[in-house]
Amino acid sequence: MEQPSEAVREEKRRFLWLILVRIFIVTVLLGFSAVMELLMGGSALSLTYFATYYVLACSYLVSIVYLVLDRKVKNRPALICLQSFVDIFLISILVYAAGTIHSYYTTLYPLVIIYSALLIDRRGGVIAATASFFCYGMLISLEYAGILISPVDPLQSRYLDAGYAFSRVFTHGASFYIIAFLSSFLKEKEQEARRLLQEKTSAFERLDVLHRSIIESVGTGIV
Repeated sequence: MEQPSEAVREEKRRFLWLILVRIFIVTVLLGFSAVMELLMGGSALSLTYFATYYVLACSYLVSIVYLVLDRKVKNRPALICLQSFVDIFLISILVYAAGTIHSYYTTLYPLVIIYSALLIDRRGGVIAATASFFCYGMLISLEYAGILISPVDPLQSRYLDAGYAFSRVFTHGASFYIIAFLSSFLKEKEQEARRLLQEKTSAFERLDVLHRSIIESVGTGIV
């Protein structure tokens, strides 16, 4: 049976590390946030806590699904794209439950953009940035229109300023795309460094073979 190449094995290792790191980050960050809000007087039955529990459970569940799909699906970039879309959707739930425009969970969007750019390419990072921008923009727009009511402050949409809402969406969107391009730039530099290293290694191996053949030829001539 044909053995997978080193690049394929490295891609698989990164994919598995992504799943493990996501579980760790989600568990620590959401667990810490839930405990802190509870200590500050929040209710364990509030929508924010329900959303936290829901996202935690979904993260564990989809991680198991990804591990199963990784054995079945050969197109790993497509699987990573699916993973990023699900993560963005779950993050958007947290953003809404924690106050939408004032939510600190918006800092999770860049994590998805970074791993999409690093594990796929620039196109993956841009797709994740666009999906994040769209979801966040829709949340703010729906809240400003009064269609979504913030569970943290039900009256928030009534005094939400249009200029402030637009500036929040614009700055977040710009930061999403900047992060996508910077992450893809690092990925391209890493690939270039790997390629140069492989070329140098191959050149040294050829030089070593030539050196051995010269020594053997000289030894044969002396005998």
